[in-house]
Parts: sequence; structure tokens; C-alpha cells
Amino acid sequence: MSDTAAAAALWSGSARATSTHLKSWIGCVGVAAPALLLCCTALAAAPFAVLQRGSNPAVTGANLSETILNTSNVAPDNVFAQPLYVPAVAIPKQGTHNVLFVATMSDTLYAFDADAQGAPLWSINLATRVGAMPVPMAQIAFSGNRNIVGSLGILSTPVIDRPSHLMYVVACTLEGGTTIETGTMVYRLHAIDIRTGAEPLVARGTTPGTVISGTYAGLRFDARYVTQRVSLTLADNQVVFGFGAVELEYAGGYSGWVMGYDKTTLAQSGIFATVTGGTNGGGVWQSGRPPPVGPAGNVFVFTGNGYTSGYDGVQDFSESALKLNLAKGLKRVDWFTPDNWSDLDGKDQDLSSSGPLLIPGTQLLAGGGKAGILYILNSNNLGKFTSNDSHVVQELQVSRRLAAWRAGILATLRSGWRTSALCLGNARCAAGVSVHGFGDYG
Repeated sequence: MSDTAAAAALWSGSARATSTHLKSWIGCVGVAAPALLLCCTALAAAPFAVLQRGSNPAVTGANLSETILNTSNVAPDNVFAQPLYVPAVAIPKQGTHNVLFVATMSDTLYAFDADAQGAPLWSINLATRVGAMPVPMAQIAFSGNRNIVGSLGILSTPVIDRPSHLMYVVACTLEGGTTIETGTMVYRLHAIDIRTGAEPLVARGTTPGTVISGTYAGLRFDARYVTQRVSLTLADNQVVFGFGAVELEYAGGYSGWVMGYDKTTLAQSGIFATVTGGTNGGGVWQSGRPPPVGPAGNVFVFTGNGYTSGYDGVQDFSESALKLNLAKGLKRVDWFTPDNWSDLDGKDQDLSSSGPLLIPGTQLLAGGGKAGILYILNSNNLGKFTSNDSHVVQELQVSRRLAAWRAGILATLRSGWRTSALCLGNARCAAGVSVHGFGDYG
């Protein structure tokens, strides 16, 4: 389950906080599942009782009394992106609907009525639209590492600009061939009208979607070695997202990237590479979380492992929290690197395994990685690198991932959905509170 889905369940306390239909949709889609059955019909409340994890003593997860789902209204597909929901969408010739949007790894976008059974209001395939196909993951997986099975298509969660009715989504496609040897792996940024599935920003006679490319400090973006896992966000009329390693990280194969594109023209407005020298690294993946957006057009990201010499504060910003300014083309304006960065590198303890968040009503940035250390940082002065992390507001050994903030409470997650820290004001966090939820995260 994704961190976002985990946070939603944690704060709602139970699925009863949602409507029956929307609850059923989210449960059926299964956010960030490695494999799933994508429902093409909303579900009514069913009498089937779930009394334990896995549904029964055999832990099969099966409901053998199912009366609605069948092979005609369920399609196999993979979904890693969080489904998005927009109420009161006016669909031409179909009326106004509360709409659930689902993006899949086959490069398909679905718009479903969240309150009624039936076919999608509309659906499109962004690979077919450009005469291509999703990328067969088995052809690019390194060293047998298969975090993703099947296709690589829409991996990250899109973002919707409600005033313009546009959804911005990054799709990965294999173009010009059917194998990685004969074709080209491409990432495209699309702007989709949530009412119709059309792409109104595409000039007549041109191929839909802006091809993502660029250079930074002499380093050229290479789609072949990265995945667009960081979810999209909007800031200062720009669409912002990042890239980490594709499958197994290895020295010399990739760099982390953060990019910005103008939301009205889809022209690139900013670009930053985290490691431009040595053997690269510094992927920006954040378990799919988007970069938080602060005042003055600043966005924040965490980076992962470096290689060989690692962090140097000049060309290598692996294992770091970065503050990038959109008005300056995503220029790095500040950063924090923990003093144990070399140990993190050596143990594959990515700081980027969980994305940061900005604590509302404060100047504080909070986040942590695989090492289970929660960093509370001053977003106005991240502190760069100092011995003993002397500029950090607070370090707290908690868990592996940051989950959510609500009503003055900062919750972190570890396996078993156990929260292990609370932030209750005065820029300090207290440990020791434990809350149990509904299963693991991933």
C-alpha cells in the first residue's frame, strides 16, 4: 500500500469515513499494488464479512460469494498511482458526475462514475495515442531485480488543475519498435481534459505529449535508466516531478532528476540533476510522494544513494534534502546532508525512500528514509552539511517512513502500520505513541 493510502486509512480510522461506492472503488483498485484486478463497475455494499487479514484461515483473500464482479467487468492491469477524485465534473452529453480517475501501468486512464455501476465515462490509452506501447519491464530490469512486473506505463500519480479541468500525467512508452533494442524508451508529459480525455494543448497535426528531455551541467537526461516514480505537483503555474533509478540501482547508470514544465505550454521551465559527476546516483523516488511546495516557489525533495566518493556539496548531492527554486529554473538554493551520509550509502539506506512534508503553520520540513531517523529541518535554513548535524532542529529515531500530518500530529509508519512519533508543537517531537492499522506498506 502506498504512503498516501496508508495515511488516509490512518486518519479516517476506518473505511466507513468514505461513501460506500468510493470506498468500494478504492478497495477494488488497490493503490500501489504489484498486481490487481481493475474494476470497471462501482460496488454496492456487500454482505460478505471480512473478519481477519486475508479474509479466512487459509489467508486466500477470496470472496467466493461475489455476485457483482466477473470476467466481463474486471480487467487485469497494474496500478501504482493513487486514484484521484473530483466531484461535480460536467461530462459532455453525459451530465454531471462525481468522477474517480485511475491511471494504470498499461498507459490507460479511466474516468469512472464514483457513485454508479457501469462502463467508464471515458478511457484513453496514451501509448496507443502516440502509436507506441508500454515498456515491457522484463526487458530493462537489471540483475533480476523485479520491483515492477509487467509493463512500465503510468507509474506516478498525476495532478489535476481544477480551474482548467486539466490532468497532467507522465506516461512511459516504447516507441519505434517492440523491443528495447529496436525501439526507444520515452517519457511524455500529457495534459488531459478531465471532462473528455482530449488533449487541448496539442497543436493540430502534432504528436500528443511533450517528450521529456534536457541537460544539466553537461549531463544529459536518459529515459532508459530512470523511472518517473515521484508523483506530480503544481506550483507557480508549473508542473513539477522527479526521476529515480530504474529497477536495481547501480553505479554509473543514472542520476536523480527534478523537472518543471509550464502548465499552459508544456515547455520546460526548470531542470536539476542531483549528481553530475563521478558515477552518479542520487535518485529522487520518495516512495511515489510528490515534492512539497513552500513559499516563494520553493520545492523540496530527498535524494538517494551516491557511489564511489559520494556527497561532495558541489557535483554530488546524494543522500540529501534539496530546496529548489522554480523562479530560478529549479536552481538549488539550499540543502541538508546528514553527517552519516557515507554510512547510508554503504548500507543502501536511501534518504529518498520517503518524501518530505512541510508542517502547516510552521517553517519546518519533516522527513526520513530507510535508516528510520526523522529529521525536523528549518526550511528557511536547511543547514547544508555540518558535523553532528548541528543545524538540524531535531533528529528522532522512529521508523522507516513518514506518513501524514493532521491536527498537530506527525505520524510515521513502519511495518504493521505502527505509528511511532508525534509532533505536538514547539518544533519538537515526542516518541512512544503506538497506533495499529490495517496491514503493511510498500
